Amino acid sequence: MEIDKKLDEILKRTAKKEKRFAQVTEKKNVVFLNTIEFLNSGVGVSYLREFGDGKFDVHVPFATSFGSPGMDNALTNFGGLGGCKINKTNYDIGLGLYFNTSGKRSITHLIGPLVRNAQYSATYYASNFEDGNYSLLQNNTSINETSLMLNNGFLYRITPHFNMIINVAVGTFVDRKFTNDPGNNKNYYSGNAYRSVALHAGFHFGYRF
Repeated sequence: MEIDKKLDEILKRTAKKEKRFAQVTEKKNVVFLNTIEFLNSGVGVSYLREFGDGKFDVHVPFATSFGSPGMDNALTNFGGLGGCKINKTNYDIGLGLYFNTSGKRSITHLIGPLVRNAQYSATYYASNFEDGNYSLLQNNTSINETSLMLNNGFLYRITPHFNMIINVAVGTFVDRKFTNDPGNNKNYYSGNAYRSVALHAGFHFGYRF
């Protein structure tokens, strides 16, 4: 009968998809290279571990830069008469926990929280008012930032060994500290760092093992 044939085709397609899913998720670990970080004068790598029959992921991203991270500087505004330039990303490390929403498919949508902590080397410019005289001073400083974001993207299990992730994480900064801040001196007016929206994007290529 026609109904039996259609049902048989559906069962065969389902079995084929499940077989494909089992093949591409047999290995649970993936190491990724985030090519977006090249645009930020740096390198980004990450480790992902799937668990719960491919339903969940633990993700640990890490990045550093070899020069001034232009994308981070472009996303940061510094108020007041002074300002700041990020010279280098010393480290940017995170921890994410994601839920794969698409079921037993080789390509899945993922979503979940991502916490990141970063330290930057920067030059902090400050306006100095002393004895009626004005001068612009600068000092080397470190900026430590912690952000909480919601990561949203797609995991492509292309082969049992080759994977991709495309993602965008958006959130807010929950902590920011400066060291060697010229603003600690009462004669300085150094302004304030302002970057309320935390944003991180990824275009990852990975090896599954």
